[in-house]
Amino acid sequence: MEILTRAKPATKPDIWSDYWFTAPSYTASSGVEVDEDKAMRYSAVWACVKVISEDLASLPLFVYQRRGNGKERAIDHPLYRILHDAPNPEMSAMSFREALEAHVLTYGNAYAEIQRNLRGQVVGLWPLDPARMTIDRDENNELEYEYSLTDGGKKIFRKEDILHVPGLGFNGLVGYSPIAYQMEAIGVGLAGQEFQGNNLKSGGRLQLAFIHPAPKAPTEEGRKAFRDAIRKEYGGPTGQKIGVFWEGMEPKTISMTPEEAEFIDSRKFSRTEICAIFRVPPHKIMDLERATFSNIEQQSISYVIDTIRPWCVRWEQAMNQRLLGNSSEYFCEHLIDGLMRGDIASRYQAYATGRQWGWLNADEIRTLENMNPLPDGQGQKYLVPMNMIPADQMEKIPGLQEPISEEEKERAALMIRKLILIKGGA
Repeated sequence: MEILTRAKPATKPDIWSDYWFTAPSYTASSGVEVDEDKAMRYSAVWACVKVISEDLASLPLFVYQRRGNGKERAIDHPLYRILHDAPNPEMSAMSFREALEAHVLTYGNAYAEIQRNLRGQVVGLWPLDPARMTIDRDENNELEYEYSLTDGGKKIFRKEDILHVPGLGFNGLVGYSPIAYQMEAIGVGLAGQEFQGNNLKSGGRLQLAFIHPAPKAPTEEGRKAFRDAIRKEYGGPTGQKIGVFWEGMEPKTISMTPEEAEFIDSRKFSRTEICAIFRVPPHKIMDLERATFSNIEQQSISYVIDTIRPWCVRWEQAMNQRLLGNSSEYFCEHLIDGLMRGDIASRYQAYATGRQWGWLNADEIRTLENMNPLPDGQGQKYLVPMNMIPADQMEKIPGLQEPISEEEKERAALMIRKLILIKGGA
């Protein structure tokens, strides 16, 4: 079986290649060309894509088998090792899922070729370049995936042979590129980054013009000689020097200062805007200006619920559909409990609550803390509060439903009279 993988890490070929299949770049109103490759050169976009891809790929991914109302890990299932350890001989599970999540975050779609044996079992997954993939329908109105090869040819895949994880899309089949739709916001960020680089390249100096008071402008040779002299004397990293001009010339600034351009504030706003596009809390990309010790934990938990969990669902449903055929017995699921854990005091308080009310045992708690079970099955027992019983079990408690005797009534009345006397004496 032919396996198709990306031979090069670049998303676009060189100028001599058959480049017709690549997505065109878009020119934002800021004048900056934006495509998936250029967008990743913007630090905020890189950071957001990196943090989501790493966090999702680092989550344990298991194949489970349903057992009545419960489930257990299907470690003997052929797909278990592929998803949990290595999808193919060249990649680990994390590097594979990290790459595909980066694809869907930038291109809007992630594709992997499904390698099967003669029994139809999945034996490998190989990532495909999303820039080379198009989706269409055949003469039977079935989905087909057309992949452009590096030699200029094409290969058609059936939907059963492609693991497709789509992002947000309006037809429910193909995701739209966030880079293409948000090119204006990304273009502003790239323009600001480029402005900062050019400013540092020139030594942080402003662009100057020199006003000549003479009624007649110098000749072209004179102007060139003056420019060359100024550049030689004061240009480049030559340290601070004192400028000496003649013939009454005065320097004048013809470029905006960073303060006049509100450069710093615009850069901060641009980073916040990119975080909003990818739904990443600013502190996750090390923007700690407004982060505090009191809110950063809640923001991290919100990030897991609002950002990571939806991506987990997308992956799980795509794998259940394409890899397991929507099986009623087996299913894939991420283990996100590790990202939901708070500080040690909060965790232990939650464990104490679960242990006290009888829905966690010691071994389950130790497993959550990455500890081995207690020996001899000591941690398998559940505890229940002694002062709470089911309402329908009250009649089974000895003495609880027996009638009160006359002697017990007299003792109770005597105790009440003593209490009244004591209270009255006080």
